[in-house]
Amino acid sequence: MKNREQVIIYQPSYVHDSAIIGARSKIGCFCDISKDVIIGRYVNIQCHCSISTGVHIDDGCFIAPGVRILNDKMMNGMLQPPHIGKHCRIGGNVLILPDVTIGDNCFIGAGLKVTKSLPNGSIVTK
Repeated sequence: MKNREQVIIYQPSYVHDSAIIGARSKIGCFCDISKDVIIGRYVNIQCHCSISTGVHIDDGCFIAPGVRILNDKMMNGMLQPPHIGKHCRIGGNVLILPDVTIGDNCFIGAGLKVTKSLPNGSIVTK
């Protein structure tokens, strides 16, 4: 993992060596952060989250417990990692599917499945 300065990672969590995590970000316990993931500054990822290879999470996001972010649409090896914009709030147990872009300042309610891209400022509660 690059940029270990001012990053808190609670154990047991797995963070791949190629992951880049911005300053003052926090990774909760029992998380799986795969290779080539980019996490911005001031990001708070709660416990039991799984972030697949190549996902990009911009600055200031909050990722609640149990969130899963997937990158392989058809299980054929063609990765299509999602991108999460700045200052987003992702509720507990949300599933974000491959090839989705979530704009800046979005709110996604708990337990939802995100199947399509969302423009800036979207609020999704059902």
